[in-house]
Amino acid sequence: MAPTGNSKPAVLSWRIGAAPSKHKEKEVKPTQTATELPPTSHSREAQRQALVSHQISLPNIREITSSLDPLCRLPCVLAPEDRSLLHSYLLRVPVHVYGTRTDTIFSAVRDVSFPISLGSSITMWWMLIAANGLFTNTGTSDGKMSVVERKHRAYQLLNDALRQSSGQVTDEILGGIIMAAITEARLLDPEATNAHLQGFEGAIRSRGGLRASLLGCAIPALRFAHMMPYLVCGPVQDMGESDQDQLLQFGHFLMFQMRHRGFSPFPTQPSPAADLMQFKNIIVVPELLHSSLSFYLQPDERLFTRFVEEAASFISLFLITLTLWRLSESLLSTQLFVTRLATVLENSSAFDQRGVPLLTTQGFMWVVIKAIQDFQAVYHELSADHGLWPILHGIDALRMYRGMTSFRARKQARQLLLNVLYGQDLSLSTGRIVQ
Repeated sequence: MAPTGNSKPAVLSWRIGAAPSKHKEKEVKPTQTATELPPTSHSREAQRQALVSHQISLPNIREITSSLDPLCRLPCVLAPEDRSLLHSYLLRVPVHVYGTRTDTIFSAVRDVSFPISLGSSITMWWMLIAANGLFTNTGTSDGKMSVVERKHRAYQLLNDALRQSSGQVTDEILGGIIMAAITEARLLDPEATNAHLQGFEGAIRSRGGLRASLLGCAIPALRFAHMMPYLVCGPVQDMGESDQDQLLQFGHFLMFQMRHRGFSPFPTQPSPAADLMQFKNIIVVPELLHSSLSFYLQPDERLFTRFVEEAASFISLFLITLTLWRLSESLLSTQLFVTRLATVLENSSAFDQRGVPLLTTQGFMWVVIKAIQDFQAVYHELSADHGLWPILHGIDALRMYRGMTSFRARKQARQLLLNVLYGQDLSLSTGRIVQ
């Protein structure tokens, strides 16, 4: 039950369980059956099994401390069972969710989730919940904690952190909320995922808004994690808009986002929106059409079984399109960015025994983000504020995409971005949905 008092922010309203005493060290076992999850349906179980099916061989799970840097300090003391779960998460999620190789140039787990967890016991506990639910799914008959018990403990940690911070949403708390949303999405609980998204948005408001929250992050990895709740949470409730209306709204959004070029500071005066037809044949790059990049720009959409997969494909297309548009006045910069993108891709994907790349659409999304980050760091001197533009615009794009309740309209939005990249027909400007 949420604590009373008007001093607490709105983000507290979706929490479960009461905070334990700060002096109490013994773990509190859940006593309310209301915190238990409904039985998993056969369809969800089938999807979960498909998610965690082994695609390449993995090392044996070892004691976590044997593979971590000796200077690496975990945020809390973990029992042997918990250390095994953490190691399982660190080994398996990069493979099964992202399809990245063990020596990848960038890993969403190694370079984003894990650094956040080192400063947030709440984040780490949700990683244990994910490993427990996805890879072991242990019950209580063998004396080990169940997923429900671990969730109860995670909420206790959140309550305790909020109490100690006097209701202020610190980086530690924000990281835990983000990881909670990611975990519930992977455990196929859309209702809980949406609740955590609402909690995340309340937390952002309490931190002064998105830009202020990003600039206030002590750990750079937490900035990129701001995108994840919007990526994993499905479309909003259908408001009855037609496919054409949804697609036209996206076209107007795209033109507004591409209203200026270059990486100069954001203009203080509004700039006129670009005409969609201006994009045609402006940012076409041959390497995009005839390389390994093409495989990921046009994935087999029949394999999209969940919203997060199509959303990851969309945001990759959007960020590439927006970056190339901003670079389109310099052919050299354009070529350098595409070369960097191809390099990161080449050094990221794992392969099966037949040589087929295993990198998923979610994995490719992080390849795109890493390439943009690298390009900006090497070729442009940006202030901390202006260096956040891929995250700010990426979140705006994901909000727009989630607002498109029609799968057909969302598919056409992705096709429109491809048409911009490849210099093809842009019939959307005339109000006709591309067939």
